[in-house]
Parts: sequence; structure tokens; C-alpha cells
Amino acid sequence: MLSGFEPLFLSHTRSHLEQSLAYVDRLVHYMWASVILVSYYMRVGRVMEAHNTISAIVCLAVGAGIHGSIRTDEQREQPAEGLLALSPADAVENLERVNLWYALVLCETSIGLSTGLPSSVPADVCGLLVSVEHVLSFTLILSSIVPP
Repeated sequence: MLSGFEPLFLSHTRSHLEQSLAYVDRLVHYMWASVILVSYYMRVGRVMEAHNTISAIVCLAVGAGIHGSIRTDEQREQPAEGLLALSPADAVENLERVNLWYALVLCETSIGLSTGLPSSVPADVCGLLVSVEHVLSFTLILSSIVPP
């Protein structure tokens, strides 16, 4: 019933994502919305669009310093210059960024493992090793959320 409106919803989603990025005031929300859009692309079989989108968002996250949220307290005290995103206001915002970074890495890695496409997550930047078990569990969770 709603499948006829799918192009309209997708068009509005892309339009609002572009607007959000133009204002650069809610980069974290923009990245979360992009993760959802990538999940949609994978669900409907648009693998290359999913890979291109998640790769761009991972690069944006690195440029914004989202990957730095997983650093230790001593590392976090060192000021980071030239980052796009504002520093987190409190521990909740920092935790949201940590969760975003892991969602980006797991989503990008699961796409890469399932398609054989190269990863855009820089190994020297992320400072974490995502195991195959984590990716498989993420894929199972994603498949249980989105019906076949």
C-alpha cells in the first residue's frame, strides 16, 4: 500500500539530509539518518548506493572527529584542531558519538564483508578491531529489524 509512496519518501529524505548538511549544526543527527538510509538501500538491494553512502559518512565522521570519542580520558584532554563537529557537551553526547562510530564501522564492515568491496575505515584512525562475530551479530540484528 505504501510502496507507491516510496520514491516520494526517499526524495524527501535525501532533500532533508542535504539541508541538514548545508547548515552543519546537527552533524551527528545527519550521520545517524544516513545510517538508516544505508540500511534502507541494503534492504532494497541498492548495494553500490549503500556502499558509497556509508563510505562518505565514515570519511565525514573521521573529519568531524567522531572517531575520537572512543579515546581515553587522557587522550581526550588534548585539544583536537580542525575538526568539524563541536566537542560533546556531556557524557551522554559522548556516548552517542561512540555508538555512532561503532554503528558506522559495523555497517560499513558488514557491507564490505558481504560484497567484497573495500573498507573506507582507516585502520590507523579507528584504533579498534571489529571482529567477524560483531559484524555477524550486527547483521542479524539488522535483519531482524527489517523484515525480508
